[in-house]
Amino acid sequence: MAKRIIADIVLFMGMVIFPWWLSIIMAVLFSLIFKSYFEVMIWGIASDILYGASLKILFNQSFFYTALSVIIFSLTYFARKRLSFYWS
Repeated sequence: MAKRIIADIVLFMGMVIFPWWLSIIMAVLFSLIFKSYFEVMIWGIASDILYGASLKILFNQSFFYTALSVIIFSLTYFARKRLSFYWS
């Protein structure tokens, strides 16, 4: 439990301190390490609130990080079931 709280603090501090690509890598890594890491979706919403900009690709919507976090959570959730080994 303490490891998960520390990972949450690192992820949310990383959202502010680190570049976007490193923050995404940390989100993927933490969602693979911890079982049912729902905090990645909270990270996506918080990232959109802080840095959300309208993108023409998304029809001028600013929910890129939220959509990305849902995709990360879904892929890692189903990948864990298919893997013969994982960390936790």
